[in-house]
Amino acid sequence: MLSFPGGDRGSYPVAGVVFDPVGNLYGAAYGSTKAPGVAFELDPSGTETVLHIFSGGADGANPNGIFRNAAGNIFGTAYQGGAKNLGTVYELDSGQETILYSFPAGTDGALPPAGVARDAAGNLYGVTYQGGSANHGIVFKYDSTGTYSVLYNFPGGSNGAYPTRVSLWTRPATFTALPITADRPMPA
Repeated sequence: MLSFPGGDRGSYPVAGVVFDPVGNLYGAAYGSTKAPGVAFELDPSGTETVLHIFSGGADGANPNGIFRNAAGNIFGTAYQGGAKNLGTVYELDSGQETILYSFPAGTDGALPPAGVARDAAGNLYGVTYQGGSANHGIVFKYDSTGTYSVLYNFPGGSNGAYPTRVSLWTRPATFTALPITADRPMPA
């Protein structure tokens, strides 16, 4: 369907895609030093539209998986970039990016390796690979009022460290983050 040529059209798509009701695909891809990532749309005929080119600065770099709501807004994380170059949570509305949160490191987390999940109330959930009280990553929530909070600090050892994915099921309300443990090593 689409070959990612690099530059301002993206390369290295790192996560899955999401569909809208008419069959368009939405996703994110890492980029190059010229354009450190893009959010894109691919229509059913195979035509790509770049929705946002990440600059690598305050707007983020190396975007991860995305979530698209019913209004057509896209939510995601960027692994790097932001105020401290430790990642962002962002929203794209008609191609205009809003930084919802810029990771500061320390106990609030750093380097989100996956996109976000969203619950029925509009809250976003995600993980960071580093930061937290033991510097082994966290589970975070960005609620619909704009409040950021840490829900869990990964302590390491048998309780996990360095989470790489996030899932949210709403029936029943269950949250799962997949940490790296001795029996579940970092994916290649």
